[in-house]
Amino acid sequence: MDEMPKNDKLKSKLRANAKRRKQRHETHRARATESPVQSPVQSSSNATAEAGPDVAGLLIESCLEFDTLQGNIRDQDVLAAFRGLTNGRSPESKRATELIAHLQDRCDSQGVAESDMRDCANAVYKIAREQVNEDNPHSLLQYFQLMT
Repeated sequence: MDEMPKNDKLKSKLRANAKRRKQRHETHRARATESPVQSPVQSSSNATAEAGPDVAGLLIESCLEFDTLQGNIRDQDVLAAFRGLTNGRSPESKRATELIAHLQDRCDSQGVAESDMRDCANAVYKIAREQVNEDNPHSLLQYFQLMT
């Protein structure tokens, strides 16, 4: 008789979990069909696919180019530069300020609008924060190299 209550409890939990999964799936499907939301990287990539360069790719390639030209740039400088591009403020780090100038020059030479550059810098910054490894001060640049 002890088996019956456990079995009934298990069945009710399974049913409740299946119901929750079904509701989540239906909610997700309804949101996807109502209004597809694009990230700034996707929307700017779609907009620039017809008219110009891939802004996120340009920013990443420019960071790698700056590292090749200047040498030994740290992840914190790259993050500070992207944060500075996003909020329009100059970072405290001299290397980050130099990187911002390089990124802006590259975007200007490709005809990228400042708003597109800021949107993409914000999107890349959000992704880049998750790729930083405290044990390796160049892990972000290594990640960028893998992406290109």
